[in-house]
Formats: sequence, structure tokens, C-alpha cells
Amino acid sequence: MEFTLGKGMFLNYIFNYINSDRSNTLFGDKFSMEEQKDYSLKEEIIRKIASLYFLGYIPKFPGTLASLFGLLVAIITKTNTLIYFTVLTMSITLGFLVSGRVEGILNKKDPREVVIDEFCGMLLSLFLIKTTLFYIGWGFIFFRVCDIIKPYPIREAEKLKGSAGIMLDDILSGIYTNLILRLLEIVH
Repeated sequence: MEFTLGKGMFLNYIFNYINSDRSNTLFGDKFSMEEQKDYSLKEEIIRKIASLYFLGYIPKFPGTLASLFGLLVAIITKTNTLIYFTVLTMSITLGFLVSGRVEGILNKKDPREVVIDEFCGMLLSLFLIKTTLFYIGWGFIFFRVCDIIKPYPIREAEKLKGSAGIMLDDILSGIYTNLILRLLEIVH
């Protein structure tokens, strides 16, 4: 059997892994794509974007994993502000376009599978912040704490319907975190 990294092989491997029936794995007894429902191509694309290519379907800590992925993308794109800003704005735009639709597709309010909001919030947290381990580490911690405890007005934003309710709480958490990091830059 020859092993090559052909076009799309890695993504196909991930998709097949997610859809396979496994027990006693790293991610728990069942790691499947909800019920095995037939989704249209459009619904499948929307679900992939909102869940960051199914990262949101990992049973344990999908929001934290999406935040870590956002942190990684922030580190990679940090050297070019234009690329960072483009990734940030495109992600936020896509998040608003797809997250509310996934609510309808999965028939759930603010589905945990939607993690593009955490990804965007983490990117926003580190926007134009120094790229040092100190700021990156504290940025991740502040963002996750802010996202979990939801200080005012974040909790109010979460009550909004559709994409606004899904996206705005994490965007506000990202803004709060960014402001905290800016204060740290001044005093540190």
C-alpha cells in the first residue's frame, strides 16, 4: 500500500475518521456527525464552515480547541497585519452568514458544534497585540474566562436570536480581552 499525500487526502481522512464508528478513542465513545442525516451540499458546506471543518463536533472542549486554533492562526499571520485583518474580517463575516443557519439545520439554539465564533473571538483578542508568550498566554486565558463567565453586556448579547446571539458574545469577549491586553501593555 503506497502512502501519498494526494489532493484532499488529509481532509478525506479526517472526514472518514469523524464518520467512522469507534469506541474507547481519545474523543470518547461516540464521535459521529449528529444523527446520520442526509444533508444537502449547501447544508454540508455551512456546517463545515461553522464548525471549522467539524472541529466543533469533537465532544470534549470544542470551544477551547477552536480558540487554540484561532491562537495558532493569530501567531502564523501576526507578521502581516493586512493578512491578519483579512482573515479576521472574513471569519467574522462567514460566522455571521452561517452560524444562524446551522441553528436551523441542527434544530438547536446556539449549537455547541458552531465554533467559528470562538475562533473569531480569539483572533480579535490578539489583534494588534505584541506577539510574546506572555501576551499570547494571557490573551488565551482572559478570552476563555470572559467567554465562560460572560460579564455584562456579553450575557445580554448571547440572548439575541440567530447569528447575532451566537457571534456577538464571542466578539465582545474578544474586544474585552483585547482591551485588557492593551492595558497590560501599558503597565508591563
